[in-house]
Amino acid sequence: MQRYTVGLLALATMIACSSGSTEVTCVEGQEMSTYNEFAAKYSELYCDVRLDCEPVYFAERFGEDVEECHRFIVKQESKRATAKLCEDNCDFNVEQAEACLEAMETLTCDSWENGSLEEMCSSMLWECDAS
Repeated sequence: MQRYTVGLLALATMIACSSGSTEVTCVEGQEMSTYNEFAAKYSELYCDVRLDCEPVYFAERFGEDVEECHRFIVKQESKRATAKLCEDNCDFNVEQAEACLEAMETLTCDSWENGSLEEMCSSMLWECDAS
């Protein structure tokens, strides 16, 4: 298994959920660290694909600033992780995350436009309690 480095876009190793004005820590440690590594690599690959497949959208949204895209995606992924881990009581599926990243590395623009990334990298990343 390849380890992904977080680099400049590192998220905190702890994520907190807001409950009114009180901050409650819902998860920390290895699971969040693993998710942070995924989010950093995902943002790099996502921004590369978006730039290649939708250059006009990318330019309108981020200009030529790829780092801005990375920051935006990491922030969005952090919000998703907060909701899934803190509110929905889900676990992060590492195997599915690795499959998602592998698929993104070879994703074509045709596959991007057909929604293949969404199929591979959406709800399947999370194993949630049925309630």
